[in-house]
Amino acid sequence: MALRYTAASRSHEGRVRQLNEDSLAVMDLSVVCKSQPTTVGLYVVADGVGGHDAGEVASRVAVTALIRSVFDTLTDETSETPTDTREAYFSSLLERSVHAANDAVVEARRLHHANMNTTATAALIADGHAFVANVGDSRTYLFRDGRLQPVTTDHSLVARLVAIGMIKPDEIYTHPQRNAIYRALGDQHDFVVDTFVVALLPEDRLVLCSDGLWEMVRDTGMVEILNTAVSPEEACNRLVDQANANGGEDNITVIVVQSTTDDP
Repeated sequence: MALRYTAASRSHEGRVRQLNEDSLAVMDLSVVCKSQPTTVGLYVVADGVGGHDAGEVASRVAVTALIRSVFDTLTDETSETPTDTREAYFSSLLERSVHAANDAVVEARRLHHANMNTTATAALIADGHAFVANVGDSRTYLFRDGRLQPVTTDHSLVARLVAIGMIKPDEIYTHPQRNAIYRALGDQHDFVVDTFVVALLPEDRLVLCSDGLWEMVRDTGMVEILNTAVSPEEACNRLVDQANANGGEDNITVIVVQSTTDDP
């Protein structure tokens, strides 16, 4: 059963911030991987952190470097390892590309003499699977059969506090240190990327977003919109509009990718 994918995206500065420090990318590639023609989708959301315009620079640098790394590797036949399965190849490719993005942000920090970092979540879709990577508190969700399931785990103080039972899950939205993250691109030491693999089904929707969306539109609100939006474009527009209606306290960025099939 061959799946096809339709994607839409939207980014907005929100109602409080003057500058949008989020960046995103939506890209489709047709390549030959392990001697087989393959269509690959790459989707990235990054949320920059830093003074003045440093956050915007960090997120843009990260997204650009990640795209370049994926593209260069996929178009370089010598990059393939004969013993790798295709699943292992794509998962490793995405992880290495996030490391390349981190290196690029570290170099940008040096060149700009600025304290800049960025979160990132990325999904590489190939062979009916979503290979997902995450650093920070931008998120990827899977929406399937009316249920919203988190794929990624936040690298944030409040997520840790929830994990050890110090606070309740709902308190992450109001905790005074809710914006504190302990892992981001731009870190020079002990940089670790979380990776996940999701086998996709027809009518699945992947949602990649910055915290400006998920903090303003909680899971129940996202489910209501994703259940009733007829297209990824409508879903993106309604999610961003709802985030702004709920306060728009941060930059808001979202990508929605929907899988479909031509099979009866």
